[in-house]
Amino acid sequence: MDNNPIKYSDFLGDTTIQGAGFWRNAWEGIKDGVSSTGQWFKSLGTADGWGKTLDGISVISPFNVDEGTVNTRAQMIGNTVNYVTDIPNKTSDQIGHDVGYGVEKFGETVVASKGAGLIKSGIEIANSTTLYRAVSGAELTSISETGRLSMAPGTYETGKLFATSSSDAAQFGKANFAFDQSPNTIIQARVPSAVMKAITRFEADGMPAISVPTNQLPKINFVKPLNFSPRPTNPFNSSGW
Repeated sequence: MDNNPIKYSDFLGDTTIQGAGFWRNAWEGIKDGVSSTGQWFKSLGTADGWGKTLDGISVISPFNVDEGTVNTRAQMIGNTVNYVTDIPNKTSDQIGHDVGYGVEKFGETVVASKGAGLIKSGIEIANSTTLYRAVSGAELTSISETGRLSMAPGTYETGKLFATSSSDAAQFGKANFAFDQSPNTIIQARVPSAVMKAITRFEADGMPAISVPTNQLPKINFVKPLNFSPRPTNPFNSSGW
């Protein structure tokens, strides 16, 4: 009762406000959802709260398939089916409260999932190095189709060349254009720390360069094309195009 039994007493036992209608009870359901989450956070300050939380996780964990867990899952499914079949017997007040409570919990799930994704992304960034590469149209097409870097079949190269900055990669792209007059696009790659241990560092055209071995390329799972294709203003010192 959060130390306030008068305010939070529920004499009817249905946690709704009788006669208030669907929308008012939906709002009450949202507030109850927020309150329940607050109470859960408070419970984490106690051993009992952590125990109940771990029990709850064990129920929904896909790795626990003991008999007790299976029965609990079956019971959860049964409760859901029973609730759906009982909807015609519920009042609009009750349905409104349930909808509000469910919407609040769904919103919490979305926010938690987004937060977990951001944390995961942050960890990946912290454990990786950003490198850049000037790629041809054919290589860019291959990346867009597969989502990964790979060597063309039959190629003699033992790895791919990367620059440590986008500006250096642009200089490599301009040099490539001077060679075959084919514009390059600069891509950004997030290279895991484990892959960085296998790279070869050297200098190319007066700029720091990195070669990533062919067998390490599949481990680079984040590749993003940048929005420019570097070309020299006057290739071969000619005037115009």
